Amino acid sequence: MTGIRSAAATAGIICAVFAAAEPSQAQQNTADSAAAAYVSADGFSPVDIREIANTVAGKSQSGSAMTVNEISAMEKALLTLDAREATLSRVRYILTYKVQQAGAGQLAFVDLQRFNLGPAVFADAVSSYGAENVDDPAVFGVGPHVAWRLVSQETADTAALVIAAGRKEIPETEAATATCPVLSCLSLNGLEGQAQWAEQPLPKTIGLAPPYPATFTYKDGKDAIKEPSPAYQALQLALATGYAKSYRGSVLWKTPQPADAQQPVTIFTVVIDRNLGQDIMSDAAIGLHDAGQPAQRWLRIGSATADDKLVQTFSTAQGHLTAPARD
Repeated sequence: MTGIRSAAATAGIICAVFAAAEPSQAQQNTADSAAAAYVSADGFSPVDIREIANTVAGKSQSGSAMTVNEISAMEKALLTLDAREATLSRVRYILTYKVQQAGAGQLAFVDLQRFNLGPAVFADAVSSYGAENVDDPAVFGVGPHVAWRLVSQETADTAALVIAAGRKEIPETEAATATCPVLSCLSLNGLEGQAQWAEQPLPKTIGLAPPYPATFTYKDGKDAIKEPSPAYQALQLALATGYAKSYRGSVLWKTPQPADAQQPVTIFTVVIDRNLGQDIMSDAAIGLHDAGQPAQRWLRIGSATADDKLVQTFSTAQGHLTAPARD
């Protein structure tokens, strides 16, 4: 998640500027091999990277000082998954972001999983209200659990040039035993009970307008629902951490890892819960890792719509997340 336009760097605002030197052919071959292996492992099937580029380009819109070249790898992963998978409203995303030294620059490894919690919400509603009082399961969301992997490389012109991508469907048996990151990925327990959250003023920096739609609207029964896009929430979290900085409407991406990492090192984890209960709301948090250790600092943004306007809250927590006793 690195790279920035030279004009911004000249202004002296950016925290760290990526190396401009071009990798040698041998270094590039090594990077390509590592990327190809990552998007082919663990049951993933490689995807033509032109699909990623076309998806991101198709999401671009005018009215933002930020350009598509400033979109990070994690945003590209979220934009791609949401554009190319079945639309579901009751889901949990878990994203891990790792970096590795690659010649003069870095490779970013993004692993993104989306778990369909529609069946769990349906079962909970039936248990609470009786089957005769609950809508058809299709209303809650029917579709597979899916995962995408992206590998990107910093360049002189682009924050995250995608060099490899992969996709897979997550079997139900695998989903049932997965953790996100400390409770079951299929649990209806949210972030609230996983830490002692301290509410903070909403940082002004997270109000940046991205070059893709910050919100989307869909039908939930007869109601039109507006929510923040997961990619925008991830950008807001990055801005809140300082990994991304706003400068005149553009984004300056800070190098998130010491440059001597020879193996992939986890930098942060993002969790996004959407509509786990009866209320329409989205809860997103980012955990910051120290040298690949479990995250001990968390920042969280809650989002809901009131009178067709997006209302957000911001909170922080120190220490590891813990699973609620009843999970």
